[in-house]
Amino acid sequence: MAIKYIDMELGRNKPVLNPAYAFNPTGTVTRIYGNGVEHGLTTGEQVVLTNFTAWLNGTWTITVFDEFSFDLDTAVWAAASDNYGISTPVTANANDGSTWALATKGELNVSADDTVYVAKSPDPVSLGQNVTFTNLSNALELTTPVTLDIDQANVNNWTAVSPNSVALLSTAAYKKLGSGGIIQITKNAAFTAPGKMAYRTLPSALDLSGFTKISFYFGANSNTFAYFTGLKICLCSDTIGDTIVDEFVIPALQNYNTQTPFVLTNGVALGSNINSVAIYMLNTYTGAPQLRFNHIFACNDVTLHTLISKTNTVFSEQLAIQSITGTQIIIDEGIYASNRGYYGTTETLTPYIIQPIRCTNQSISFTANTPISLLGGINKTTGEQDGETWLRNATIGSIGTVRTDLTHIVSNFGFVSASSSFLFNYGKFKNFQVTGSYIQLMILLNGFHSFENIRANNNTTSVSNSYGIRTRAGNPFAVNKNMFANSMTGTNISGIRFDSCDCYYEGVQCCNNSAFGLVFSAPNFYDTSANYGQNNYFLNVELLENNTSDLVIFCAGNTFNNIVMTKTAIRAKTFIRNSPLVTGSYDYNVNFANIDGVRGANRAGVSYGAGVMNMGYATWQTAIKQGNDPGAWECHNSASFLKLAEIAVTQDIQITIRAWVSNRISGDTGTGKLIIRKRNNPEIIAEDLYTNIQAYTLTWQEVSITFTPLETGIVVLEFFMEYIGVSQYVYIGSITMS
Repeated sequence: MAIKYIDMELGRNKPVLNPAYAFNPTGTVTRIYGNGVEHGLTTGEQVVLTNFTAWLNGTWTITVFDEFSFDLDTAVWAAASDNYGISTPVTANANDGSTWALATKGELNVSADDTVYVAKSPDPVSLGQNVTFTNLSNALELTTPVTLDIDQANVNNWTAVSPNSVALLSTAAYKKLGSGGIIQITKNAAFTAPGKMAYRTLPSALDLSGFTKISFYFGANSNTFAYFTGLKICLCSDTIGDTIVDEFVIPALQNYNTQTPFVLTNGVALGSNINSVAIYMLNTYTGAPQLRFNHIFACNDVTLHTLISKTNTVFSEQLAIQSITGTQIIIDEGIYASNRGYYGTTETLTPYIIQPIRCTNQSISFTANTPISLLGGINKTTGEQDGETWLRNATIGSIGTVRTDLTHIVSNFGFVSASSSFLFNYGKFKNFQVTGSYIQLMILLNGFHSFENIRANNNTTSVSNSYGIRTRAGNPFAVNKNMFANSMTGTNISGIRFDSCDCYYEGVQCCNNSAFGLVFSAPNFYDTSANYGQNNYFLNVELLENNTSDLVIFCAGNTFNNIVMTKTAIRAKTFIRNSPLVTGSYDYNVNFANIDGVRGANRAGVSYGAGVMNMGYATWQTAIKQGNDPGAWECHNSASFLKLAEIAVTQDIQITIRAWVSNRISGDTGTGKLIIRKRNNPEIIAEDLYTNIQAYTLTWQEVSITFTPLETGIVVLEFFMEYIGVSQYVYIGSITMS
C-alpha cells in the first residue's frame, strides 16, 4: 500500500517503442520514430533495435530530434527492406513514480491498494468578457475578438511553388465548421528539401505583436508522412514568403487522414508587419503526400486546444472549440455540419477557460489490474484534490478486474480529443468527463460499479448505433447520481444505453442527441429475449430535443419518478410517476397511475409475464401456493432483487406490508429479505427497511414490515436472496397492506 505519482505534463516515461519506424529524412541521416509515442530519451543515451533490417539491428547512441523521434549517431542510411521494428532503451527509466520529482508520464507499476496521485491541469481562469450561450446552437458569441485571422484557407489565395508542389486543391471533406476553407498541397515526389512549398500574399499587412501563438489545423493522407517532422509555417514581412519573421516547426502528427488542431509558440510577440504566410519543408521526404491546412490565426489564451465553461467549479461542463473567427466561437470538435451544439439555458455571462495538458496518444495505464485509487486533480504543493486533470489526446487503460467489491476509485478527470474509449470495471467513479472526442463509445461502465457525476457531452462518431455512456451489470446497493450525455452527433447516436438491472439512478440528463436519449435493450434495440436494463429506478430525468426519440424501452419493470420528455417508443411494462410534463404518444404497457405493480399472487392480471431480476428471474406457477392463492412467483438464481409491489403510502400514517413466503433452498441459513430500499424511496424512508426470511422450510411463513412514511408517495417493495441453488427456489405468495 503506497502513494504513486503521475504528472502528464512534466513526468517522464522511457518506453519500449513497438512499433518503431526507421526512415531517411535527409542525406544519410537515419531517424527512428516512435509511432506517435514520446520516447523520453536524452541525447547520448543508447537504444537496442531489433526486428528491423539486419544493418539497423544492434545498439546505437542517439541524438534527440524531437519528443517523438531521434537519430542514430553513426548510422549511414542504406536500403531497408523492413523499416519497422522495436526500440528498447539500454538504461531503464529512473522515474518510478515514487515522488513528484520522479513522477512518470502515465505508465506505472502498482500494487494492491496503492493510491495514484495525478497532477492537476491548470485551474480555470476567467475569460474576462461576456459570452452569449444559445440553446441548441454551436455558436458562442464573444463581446470582443480574442484572436486575429491570418488565413482562412481559400485555395484561390494561395500560390504553389513549382516544382516543389504540383497542385493546390480545396477539399471540403476535411473542412471545420466556421473555419473558412481548406487548402491541400500535393508535394512533388522529386522535390528534395529544404524549400518553400506554397505561400499566400495577405491582402494587407497584419500587426500581430499583440499575440504570441498561432493555431491551425493540419493533416496528411500518408501514414508514413504522419511520422515526419519536417514542415514549418512561416510568417513573413515580404509578400511571397521569403523574408521570415516568425517560424513554427510543426510536430509529428499523431493520426493521419484527419485534421489535427495545433497551437505553436516561440514564447515572444509575433511580428508587427506580416504580409505573407508560407509553408516550408525542412527535410527530404520521398513520395507525394497531400498536406492539408485550414484556418491559421494568431492567438494568446483562447486557442483550438482551449475548453470553455460557464462556471469554474469541479465537474463544470466543458465545451471544446472547433473554430474561432472574430467574435464567434464554434464548439464541438467533430466533423459533421450537423453538430448538435450547446444544450442548456440561453444566457449571457462571463465564462471560464481551461488549458488541457496536451498528450501524445498516451494512456494512464498499469502493469497489474489490482484494486487501486486513481485520483486526478491533485495539487502538487498541498497534496489536496482541489482541481481536475484535463488531458488532450489521451485515455485511461482498462481499470478493474472481475471483482465483487468497489475497491477501485477513479475521480476528477476530464478528456478532450480522447484517443480511445474508457472502460471501467468494478469500481467507484466520480467527477469524470469526456468532451470534444471522435470515438465510438465514450464511457463504458462495466461490472459491479457506482458513480457520482459522469458526463459525455458534445462528442462525435461515424459508427452507427453508438452511445455516449453505456452501463452493464451495475450495483443494486449504490445510489448513482448525476449522469449526463447531451449533444452526441453522428448516425443514430444515442445518449445513454442502460443494460444494468435493479439499479438506482438519481439525476439523468440525455438531451439534444442525434438519435435517442435513453435506450434500454439488447444491442440491436429490439432483442426482447435478453434480460437487459430491467427493474431500474430513476429519479429526476430530463430527456428533450433528441432527434428520434427521447426514451426507447424494450425491457420490463423500469420506474421513472419525475421525468420530462416529449417523444417515446416504449414497448415494455414501464411505470411513470409524478411527471405532469410528460407529453407525446406511447405504444403500450405504460402505467401512469399512482399505485400499481403488485406482483404478489393477489395481483390482478398476473399473466402479463415473468418478473425479472438482475442475474435471475421469477416465473408464475400454480403448483406450489399458499392457502387459497391462485399461485405464486417462483424465484430463480441469486444475488438478485425482485420488485414485488409499488405501494401508495401517506405521510405520518403507519402502514404494515405483509407477504407470504416459502424458502425451499436446502441448507440455506436464512439470507433472504423482504426489503424497501432507501435508494428507491429517498424521501419517504430514512433507512433501508427489511425483514428476514426464515431458513429452509417446506411450509409458508408470513413476514411483514411496519413503518411510518416521512412523506406521501410510492414505496417499492422487493425480495432479495443472496443465494438460490439449482432447481431450488423461493416462492412469493400474496401481499397485503393495512
